[in-house]
Amino acid sequence: MGNKPKILWIDDVYGKTHKGYNKHRDKLCSRLGLADITGDCTPQKAPEPRSDLLVIDDLEMTDTTHEENDKDDIIAEVIFCRGQLEEDGKVINNPDGTLEVVRKEWEQPPRWSLLLLDMHFATGVIDENGEPVGQPEDWEPERYFGLTILDNLWDDPKLKDIPVVITSTRKRGEIERRFTKRGVLDFVDKDELSKAKLQELLDNHGLLADDKIVGYSLPLLKCLRDARRRARISNENILILGESGTGKELLAEYIYRQSDKSGQYVPFFAHGVPETLIEDRLFGHQKGAFTDATHNEPGAAELADGGTLFIDEFGDIPATVQAKLLRLLDKNIRETQRLGEQDVRKLQNLQVIMATEREEILNEDNFRKALLARAQVHNAIRIPTLNERSEDIPLLVEYFVKKYEREFDAEQREVTKEAFEALRTYPWPGNIRELESVIENAVFTYQGLRQLEADHLKLPSHHRSSPQTEASSDETSGKQPQTVDVHTHESLDKLIEYLDNFSFDRYQHADLSGKLPQIEAAYAKFVACYLKAALNLRGEIQYQAAMQCVTGDNNLTGTKAKRQIEKILGLSKTPHLISNDSETVEQLRTFVESDPVLKQACDRILGRDRTN
Repeated sequence: MGNKPKILWIDDVYGKTHKGYNKHRDKLCSRLGLADITGDCTPQKAPEPRSDLLVIDDLEMTDTTHEENDKDDIIAEVIFCRGQLEEDGKVINNPDGTLEVVRKEWEQPPRWSLLLLDMHFATGVIDENGEPVGQPEDWEPERYFGLTILDNLWDDPKLKDIPVVITSTRKRGEIERRFTKRGVLDFVDKDELSKAKLQELLDNHGLLADDKIVGYSLPLLKCLRDARRRARISNENILILGESGTGKELLAEYIYRQSDKSGQYVPFFAHGVPETLIEDRLFGHQKGAFTDATHNEPGAAELADGGTLFIDEFGDIPATVQAKLLRLLDKNIRETQRLGEQDVRKLQNLQVIMATEREEILNEDNFRKALLARAQVHNAIRIPTLNERSEDIPLLVEYFVKKYEREFDAEQREVTKEAFEALRTYPWPGNIRELESVIENAVFTYQGLRQLEADHLKLPSHHRSSPQTEASSDETSGKQPQTVDVHTHESLDKLIEYLDNFSFDRYQHADLSGKLPQIEAAYAKFVACYLKAALNLRGEIQYQAAMQCVTGDNNLTGTKAKRQIEKILGLSKTPHLISNDSETVEQLRTFVESDPVLKQACDRILGRDRTN
């Protein structure tokens, strides 16, 4: 992951070779801190010095300082593409060949980090110096070959995401409207391009991987670019949205590293903290503020002054603290106040990063709209799920396998094709955290083996079993094979139809007597299991999303969803039952407590997990 960014530079002057070298390219790479990996020519050697001759000509003198540059001075690798062909003593433009070069390093990682594109390309007969004489149409702004390349890139859906910067000495006003409609990110005069400016272009527009966040997939690189841009805005509020296990904390640390803040990075974890302690830990207290306040204690916000405050699970901030948080998130105020203190403390140059997996907070009634606005909810950075960046699974698997081989002093192993296929096709509701857990368990369990097989992964059996395998098993046991398509609602629809048409007409008094508590107990358990399935859809507990799913009401608020769940799980004074029989309610609660998913839902609703 420590490789340098890779740039493609399409330019007729820097891209061509003459007698095996390109003196202009040598000077350019030396000046900009670029390592030329094109492989089509070798750098010139410095001429022997002559005491009787002094030549001052920046185009003719050979600059070999790039050979003496330390590797740390190299900011990127570059491949030059001329974009042209030489045929029968003439130079002609080659759009198809140019696009082929672009695709070659774009469709598979590591991709181009940046594409630099010239506008004017000279064509025509080649003179005695190996240069094309040029044609009148080459100079017509609307016919610049660079614009033709740009149009072709934009018209190809697979190439539209390539970050393009125009490097040209031409007047931009003549072509500005056309190239800005084609996704161009910047325009610089290539004669004025410096090493510092190139680094700025890479930072602002490049698709750059990170040493600590494993992956080269396009969704991840675009997310990192978004984060990097936002990081450089001083005194900024940044909200990260993403599912559980996607790496929100790693992204927050990345933003801090990219911000060049001199102060500390201070994380504050709201989830699992009792509501009464959140204000204290976030804002601090003075001695005597409460019974156990034996000394002055700064809060996380105060400790982060001049640096970055990271509030994890921003969605768990209670209403009692939100008013005070408003003052902290106001970039024009930025103040904090300890418990038991009259005066407020002004914070300087504070960056606040918030993260949540609860996207439903955008619509919840109990979350202050002003707070959401200051958190810049509608400008949030969305971190991709593992399914969205499945291209990174092989890299992540390799990383975690090596990590746990070292940790457990285990044998080095090869991951089989079957194992990779199982990992690739699994839906990963728990995202990267779940993937790491699967690999950790496999390496720990089979420390002495040198191959990681699919069976070592312990993925859920319903995923690993194929219909053919299940059918064969049934045939062997003599049972009639049954196939159920889990992606349809057929079985549920049939069940509902069966219940709707069920008739009690043939039953006598003795048959009906005393059955209501049993029916209600079965019904309550069935509905609880139905809720569990909805809660499990995203591999995490999300009340509002689950209830919107089961009710079909996408406008259901978080507060109403929570109340309905309390009734379904028997937590409210009016459970979702007809008779409200105490024994039936107790049976329901016992069942809920014995189920890990439903118990977690109960714990979160009752606040029991906040004391852990």
